[in-house]
Amino acid sequence: MTTRNVIDVIAITLLAAFFLIAVTAHAVDNDWLWVDWLPAKQPSLPDRPWQEQKKSPKGNLPINDIFILPPKEFDREYTGDMEIKRFDAEGIKLACQGVSLTGCSFRGGDTWCTVYIANDDVLNQNYMSYDAVFRHERAHCLGWHHYRESKKRY
Repeated sequence: MTTRNVIDVIAITLLAAFFLIAVTAHAVDNDWLWVDWLPAKQPSLPDRPWQEQKKSPKGNLPINDIFILPPKEFDREYTGDMEIKRFDAEGIKLACQGVSLTGCSFRGGDTWCTVYIANDDVLNQNYMSYDAVFRHERAHCLGWHHYRESKKRY
């Protein structure tokens, strides 16, 4: 047996021993385990249905954002007074008078603007992000209209 073969055998043996120890330790109790790629034990929660754990929302990718972003000349800060209100699906239909499912704005010249934006769950269902809808509605506060841009974009 050559020196190279001996080194290979030792390396494979050590690697196998490490994995055997790691798996055994994980099966017994991994609170002390220093290997951070093994999942930690989750604490068991008492059975309390009234204190149900909230699951993190999965969230859809905001793939429709690109279609609603305003032109560059209207993608800037608004200098007047802006009020932002959030609503659920029914509230946004009422506030926006059925024109939009995700948001709308009402402007009073350059002095004030009220922006209505749907809650995150509604935006998520429509594959949109809050940031994109806000920028879109802020552009309306700055005087942007869809009809000017629609011929260029579509």
